[in-house]
Amino acid sequence: RPVPKQEEEGNIVGYILQPGRDRELCNPLGLEAGDVVVQINDLTLDNAANSAQALKSVQNGQEVTMTVLRDGQEQVMTFSLPGE
Repeated sequence: RPVPKQEEEGNIVGYILQPGRDRELCNPLGLEAGDVVVQINDLTLDNAANSAQALKSVQNGQEVTMTVLRDGQEQVMTFSLPGE
């Protein structure tokens, strides 16, 4: 279940990455537990509707650009999702 990361004012800035039981899934992509995903492709994850739309828009075999906050710094990562 996605966990929103909020500013002090209560605004959502993104969602905290929690890989669950299989933490190794994130490693090949350069993602780490605790990263805050703030954007997927061109969709900013600052509300539940954008977040749901971003997840629906990502297809297997597609190149994905993801912006994450790690240790207070934005990092942009691009990777291809495995095909079906």
